[in-house]
Amino acid sequence: MTLNPVTTIVLVSPRGNAEDIFSSIQVPYEVEYHHIAIDYPSTTSPLDFTVYCSFVTLWRQFMVDHNKAYISVKRTISIDGEILCPPTTRRAAYRYLAKLSNCQHIVTTAIAVRYLGQVTMLVVESKVRMKKLSKKIIEHYVETGEPFEHDIGYNIQGLGANLSQSIEGDFDNVAGLPINALQEHLISKKILVAKEGEVVDVY
Repeated sequence: MTLNPVTTIVLVSPRGNAEDIFSSIQVPYEVEYHHIAIDYPSTTSPLDFTVYCSFVTLWRQFMVDHNKAYISVKRTISIDGEILCPPTTRRAAYRYLAKLSNCQHIVTTAIAVRYLGQVTMLVVESKVRMKKLSKKIIEHYVETGEPFEHDIGYNIQGLGANLSQSIEGDFDNVAGLPINALQEHLISKKILVAKEGEVVDVY
């Protein structure tokens, strides 16, 4: 099945592997980087937090072309409902990975799509269980720099694959972008359409 966009698709400030994963559906797109001020809500819910951030990122954009489709992705990682802030220093990375060690965490991704003056949302969650990580393993991984390049503190498509024990749910969601769910959403909103003569089934 060949999918074609009915308008220009714009990824807004993509992080980590998001661009590579989006490219897998072979749909042309553009990238724009914006610094949007967000007054973070006082909520402990990872779902509410990710939805709010992805929505506000698009709603507060300036100079929007209403004929384009803008996509904003926000991911969080949490343990028992507590959102963990991705590390920005080596010391913070040591503590962060030690907390993930031998535990199950949830990767929550909220995607906002702005098109023709409306914003629609989808949310995907995946459960990841990490191996028991020794101090030596954590130190080695921190030195690779990967914890600072991804918004959940590790790269499951890179050396971080050696840290995980199991994934329950969408692997691409953990990698950077739940592309199948996003593709279905864009089809349902008629932003992506099948090539003439082909049929798209949306479940």
